[in-house]
Amino acid sequence: MSITATEITAPLSEMRIKECRILVGVMREGLAVRLASMGLAPGACVTMVRNGGATVVVAVDRTYLALDQRIVADILVGPVVR
Repeated sequence: MSITATEITAPLSEMRIKECRILVGVMREGLAVRLASMGLAPGACVTMVRNGGATVVVAVDRTYLALDQRIVADILVGPVVR
């Protein structure tokens, strides 16, 4: 599932991917392949914003994906410290 940038109104925060394997294992195969092709690997930086209660939007290269908050909690740690 993807949404446009105009649908995101909450502040964005940068996060770091902790564990990509969980994401790939839980999501539908098509989305998992899409995420892998976008470079979602452990250590990669993404942008995250809450979109409602249980949904989190993850942005990678201007592609926005709405993910279940419980799944995101398992794969992301942050914010990124520079």
